Parts: sequence; C-alpha cells; structure tokens
Amino acid sequence: MYDETTKKLKEYQIQIVVSFFIIIAVLISINVVNDLYYQTKTGDKNPQIQKNIYKKSKISSLIYLCAGLYFLYITFKSYMKNKTKSNLMFLIASELALIAALIRFMNIRKNDVSNEGDII
Repeated sequence: MYDETTKKLKEYQIQIVVSFFIIIAVLISINVVNDLYYQTKTGDKNPQIQKNIYKKSKISSLIYLCAGLYFLYITFKSYMKNKTKSNLMFLIASELALIAALIRFMNIRKNDVSNEGDII
C-alpha cells in the first residue's frame, strides 16, 4: 500500500513537471506570435528575427513532442492496468495529440516556414 502510494505521488510529480514545460512552450509560442506581429507591423524582414522565430518555434514544438510521448506512455500504462472504455479513449486522444505534435515538429524542421503565418 505504502509503495503504491509513493509510486503514484512520484508519477504526479513528474506530470506536474511535464505540465510546467508545456506552459513554457505556450509562453514561447506567445513570444513567437508577438515577434510575427512586430515583423508584420513594421515590415522588417530582418533575417536574425526570422532565425529567432524559427528557433523558438522548433523548441516549442519539440517540447510538445516530448510531452506527448510522456503522456502517451502514461495513458498506455494506465490502459494496460485498467482496460476501461474511458482509458481507451484517453489513449486514443494521446496518440492523436502525439501524431499532431510529430507532424508539426517535422514540418518546422524540414520546411522553411519563416514566411508562413502559421509558424507556432
């Protein structure tokens, strides 16, 4: 009983840390939108600003990807332990979110998205 409670508390602590990283990724994305706003408003096509936007977008999408992997692991573990319809739906949602994060990361990594409006 005590070991299982300790294990659950440790898992919750890790989830809090991962959620904190997701909040950081959201703040980075807000900063990217702010940079895009500034760039569009001023018409400034400074290559350094575009490089920073690309770098921030890549970091943000990598954080989402890592968080998605972790939450998929958690949901898979939860589903294997308790095979309910609710856990299955949560597992499917985690898989879809991970696929979306992977597509976004690959798009940012492989394509020049500095001129696109959808960079975050």
